[in-house]
Amino acid sequence: MMIYEVNCMIPQSRQDEFLVWLELHVKQLLKIGGFEDATISRLQEDDRLPEAHVGFCVQYFLEDQSVFDRYIADYAPAMREDGANRFGDDLKIYRRLMSRPVFSS
Repeated sequence: MMIYEVNCMIPQSRQDEFLVWLELHVKQLLKIGGFEDATISRLQEDDRLPEAHVGFCVQYFLEDQSVFDRYIADYAPAMREDGANRFGDDLKIYRRLMSRPVFSS
């Protein structure tokens, strides 16, 4: 299992519009084979969060590295372009890819 994390920061004034789009975006990604589940959480604290912005963390749970590699090669450019076209410079994003948990209780 892999965890692909996408952290999004958007001005508070665009939060409602962004959340509508984000939910549809996540559902679209979950249709890709190997994307098993996803969660959207609000960022409570993040050193990268600009003033007057809200942040959201999307965690996608993937079968393995090959699913991520296929996503990057075949889907990511169009998916990322959609967000950039809709929100432009208002949307700040940083991404992380993690292996399966090293420890879990």
